[in-house]
Amino acid sequence: MKRLALVMASVAAAAVSAAEVMWKFSPESVNLDSGVTCTQSADGWTLSQAKNRIRFFTKDTFEIKPDAKYYVRIKVRGMTPKSRIWVVTKNFNAKGREITPTSVDFDEKTLLNIGSYVHPGTTEIKIPGAEKWPEIKRTGVLVFNAQADGSDLPNHDYYVIKSIDKDGLVKFTKPLRRGYRAETLVRRHFLNGPYHTLIGSTLTPEFQIWRRDLQGMSEKGRIFTKWLRGTAKVRIGLDANGGDIEIAEFSFVEIAQ
Repeated sequence: MKRLALVMASVAAAAVSAAEVMWKFSPESVNLDSGVTCTQSADGWTLSQAKNRIRFFTKDTFEIKPDAKYYVRIKVRGMTPKSRIWVVTKNFNAKGREITPTSVDFDEKTLLNIGSYVHPGTTEIKIPGAEKWPEIKRTGVLVFNAQADGSDLPNHDYYVIKSIDKDGLVKFTKPLRRGYRAETLVRRHFLNGPYHTLIGSTLTPEFQIWRRDLQGMSEKGRIFTKWLRGTAKVRIGLDANGGDIEIAEFSFVEIAQ
């Protein structure tokens, strides 16, 4: 029995050592949005904001290894009925540029080219074939300088589409910032929020635990269990609305392989 107990203890110790805690929540480790307060509580930290909106991101940026396994875990409760949280990340490429979900969330089979030069300040361009794109319920954006093999992703050179007429006339909500040469390839993407959401839920007065495991890069769009394409570094964050919340635990862990 003693030998069995020693073996079990060794296995447990190995499991603990196999996971590296890259970050654990504390008020000092995050940048709280203006007006957000964080106070020590019996079970952790209470966060509140006069306008019922709480947001923060980690001060540190964490390197993401392409094949490594990670997880985010949070234990939290809502102190106001129907309060909600979203655990999110800001994603960055190797050069430090932020990657938005919109820049990688493309609509398949929408690759086309513009027929002639487009001037800066234009609010509409005719793209033959755009009228055949299937209708979507989500807001679309038009990405310029697309590549057939997807090597342009993530692509931040996009404009929100206002409408597409039956003759392929694409209208934008804002003027184009620059001009584009004839035959430039374009592609439709889906407009998303600015951050990559890992967990989202309505809170209860009792503590609840959520965990999200992640490994590898998504080929397109947002996938809960993968990083956005091109991600090299991330900041971990939280967005909440509806009232005060209490965090007992919030951590980011790399699982050794």
